[in-house]
Amino acid sequence: MSDGSIKAGSSVKLIFNYDLPSLSEEQINAYYWNGMKWICLGGQVVAGRLEVNATHFTKFSVMADTSLPVLSDIRSHWAYSDIKRLVGMKVISGYPDRTFKPENNVTRAEFAVLMAKALGWEAGDRAPDFTDEAEIPAWARGYVAAAVEKGVINGYEDRTFRAGQQINRSEIAVMLMRALGKQGEAAEAK
Repeated sequence: MSDGSIKAGSSVKLIFNYDLPSLSEEQINAYYWNGMKWICLGGQVVAGRLEVNATHFTKFSVMADTSLPVLSDIRSHWAYSDIKRLVGMKVISGYPDRTFKPENNVTRAEFAVLMAKALGWEAGDRAPDFTDEAEIPAWARGYVAAAVEKGVINGYEDRTFRAGQQINRSEIAVMLMRALGKQGEAAEAK
């Protein structure tokens, strides 16, 4: 780190003091400036300070966003920091009852939405061309369409998407490899 950079694969813990006593810690996050906008890093509140790991140097800030939901069932979960960051990035918002249900299995429709939002894709305006398109929930339909347009989701051989089916790890791996432009590697992983 002597030249001002962080060694690849390493991180630096940043600790911020802040004074926002009336807000929930789920609404307080560290952000970094990417040259165009602030990107949520998340962070965990420890003894009144926000701690977060950074893998690069840039401008950092602590900000509160009162529009973020305070999810009632994540604080003691092992994935709390990751869930909090995804909420801060507005990739996920939980269920209408302000829960996240972190132990639930993820459906193919839920994963398509999560992946598309995390990658900054806008929801498509055309219905995806699957024989079971009517079974894709309205909240997911545009994001499934965007993933289809980008070649990330192809559906099954019978031309179904199976929106409510639990997604499995190999499907996740293939979709992510395609989304990251590693189609050849995704084909080999089948």
